[in-house]
Amino acid sequence: DSPLFGFKDPRVSFLLPLYIEAVKQLGYTPKIVTLLREPKEIVASFKKMVPERYHPILENYIARSFYAIGKDTYDVDAISIEFNQLLDETEKTVDLINNFIPGLKTYKEVAQEIEVFL
Repeated sequence: DSPLFGFKDPRVSFLLPLYIEAVKQLGYTPKIVTLLREPKEIVASFKKMVPERYHPILENYIARSFYAIGKDTYDVDAISIEFNQLLDETEKTVDLINNFIPGLKTYKEVAQEIEVFL
């Protein structure tokens, strides 16, 4: 029953233009929140979580993904959040996202879920 829709998938960067166009054609205004993290940190995390699927080309792929996101969101309402900012200043960062996309739950409403996740 919410007018909001969102998803998180690091592989979406190359399909982002398609998603943006589809959202616009449905009559909605896309808003993009990009979580920025050093590619080497992403690779290290991936190696730790799924070591059997790691490949050295992953770091290059991640760097290209960030480029694609930046290139494809130039005409879309978007903000970027540093990963460490989310970890170090979680409440402030959630409030920032909330101001950007009205209608989301406040930090106080989801604090316990966030702390379990982090």
